[in-house]
Order: sequence, then structure tokens, then C-alpha cells
Amino acid sequence: LLNEYLLKNSKTKEDKILYISKFLDKVRTTIFRQTKFAEFEMIMHDKYDQNISLTDDEKILKTLTAKNQDPQVRIAAINKISNEDKLVEIAKEEDNAKVRNIIFEKITDKELQKNIALNSGKSDVRLDMVKIIDDEDVLSQIVLNDEDSVVRSEAIKKIDDDDFDESLCYY
Repeated sequence: LLNEYLLKNSKTKEDKILYISKFLDKVRTTIFRQTKFAEFEMIMHDKYDQNISLTDDEKILKTLTAKNQDPQVRIAAINKISNEDKLVEIAKEEDNAKVRNIIFEKITDKELQKNIALNSGKSDVRLDMVKIIDDEDVLSQIVLNDEDSVVRSEAIKKIDDDDFDESLCYY
């Protein structure tokens, strides 16, 4: 009703365009939001059909982090996950650096950090992890084996071993 009133009583073409644009934007966001609710309900029903406990919050949260496009939703879900193995799985595939760094803050296990730095298929994920780790053996492996020159360069900056620096001259 308000939109009809505003359109009928607008004095310029620009005002009409503005009111129509705002109305269409509200329709678009409503459709998007309702689609997300339906997606969540579908996930919950699938979990029920597969006899997965609906109280296993971390599995549900992991699914949300994988499927939701909104970084804020993914961050909220990640903040509720305490299982570091699940966080590693998410981190290896996360494209958003801010979300990834929040995950990395939660991963304290050095072996898991090493796993990400050495085995992630994404160079930006490996690069972000290199900035965090301080194990010179792992950094040396990265310098010698990583396919990305930027990742290797960042790793070598963190190594304080003069003998290693000399050995690179012969590599």
C-alpha cells in the first residue's frame, strides 16, 4: 500500500524510479533470505533422513560454512566449531582471507597447522598459514617444495638458519 501511495503521489520520474527500485530490492532480498531458510530446512531434513543426530551441531555448522556465501554467516558458524580437524577441512577450501584467518586463530595444534601449510591445494591458504607457523623445519620443507614462489619467498623470510641459507645456493 505504501509503495502504491508513493508511486501515485511522486512528482518526478526519478522519484518513481527510486520507489520502484527500492521495492524490487526488497523483493530480491526477501527471495534470497527465504531461499537460505529453505536450504537450511533441506539440510536438516537430509540429516534426519540419514539418521544423523540433529544435536551434532558441528556437522551442521560445517555444512553451513561450506554452502553459505555470506562470510558473516560462515564466521558465526566457525566461531561455534571447536573441533580443530573440522576447522582444518574448512580452512583448506576457504576462499575468504578474513574467514580463513579466524579459522587459523582457532587452530592451535602444530601438526594441523603443518598439514595445512604443506597440503592445502590453494596457495593463498598455504601463504596465510606460513605467516602463522614458526617451525623452521616445516618452513624449510615449504621453501624447497612449494610450487608457488610467493609462498616459498614468505617461508624463507621466516627462517633464521644461516646454514639453510647457504644450502639454498646449491639447490
